[in-house]
Amino acid sequence: MIVAKAQGAGSNWARNICRWIIEFINEGELPLHSYCYNRPTVLEHEDVAWEIQERLTERAKSGFIKADDVCNIIASDTIQRIFAQLGVKKANILLSTAKRWLAKLN
Repeated sequence: MIVAKAQGAGSNWARNICRWIIEFINEGELPLHSYCYNRPTVLEHEDVAWEIQERLTERAKSGFIKADDVCNIIASDTIQRIFAQLGVKKANILLSTAKRWLAKLN
């Protein structure tokens, strides 16, 4: 706890330090950091990305694309069927996720 307080952190940080020390003692090497670690998303599946891009292209013809459009597309029956085939249980996504997905889809 003293080290965590010296670093301006709290009890969670102290628990992490203890866990890292135990891992080092047991395994003999320092644990790897997880900074900038990106978890894979369902968007990386070709069928999902292609279907979303097709629907966004249709919507772009009538005006601007918004993150709400992505949320509505994800909630559609077609995407939900693709998700079911992939074993993904995601009825909808958050607006912040939709914004990130829009950026990934360009």
